[in-house]
Amino acid sequence: MIRKAILSRKIFIALGALFLCLPSRADAWGWWQHEIIAEIAEQNLSPSARKAITGILGSDTRLKDVSTWADQVRHLRPRSAPWHYINYPLELAEPDYDIRNTPEGNVVTAIETEIALLRDPDAGRTAREEALKFRHW
Repeated sequence: MIRKAILSRKIFIALGALFLCLPSRADAWGWWQHEIIAEIAEQNLSPSARKAITGILGSDTRLKDVSTWADQVRHLRPRSAPWHYINYPLELAEPDYDIRNTPEGNVVTAIETEIALLRDPDAGRTAREEALKFRHW
C-alpha cells in the first residue's frame, strides 16, 4: 500500500514536471509589452515631440493609453493585419529588406507610411491621430 502511494506520488510529480516543460503559446506582443514600450518612448520624447503628440492626442492622453489601439481595432480593419508583423525566411543570415515590399504591406512599410502621414502638414487631425496610434510603439 505504501509502495503504491509512493509510486502514485512520483508519477504525479513527474507528470507535473512534464506539464511545466511543455511549450506555452507564444504571444509576440501583449497589451503590457505595448504599454512598457509606450512608457519608455514617452520618457524619451523631446519637448517638441511631446508638444506635437499632445496636439494630436490631447493633454490628458498618454502614449500607453493608446498603445494597444491597433490591436483592438485589428478585427474591424482586416486590411491592417499584416501591418503587425514581418516575415523573414529563417535561412537568411541577415534580413532581406526587399522582402518587405509585399502588396499587403507589413510592419516596416506601415511604420514608414504612418511616419510620412504624421509629417504631412496637409493631413487632417483624425488621420494623424490614427497614424500615431498605429505606430508610436
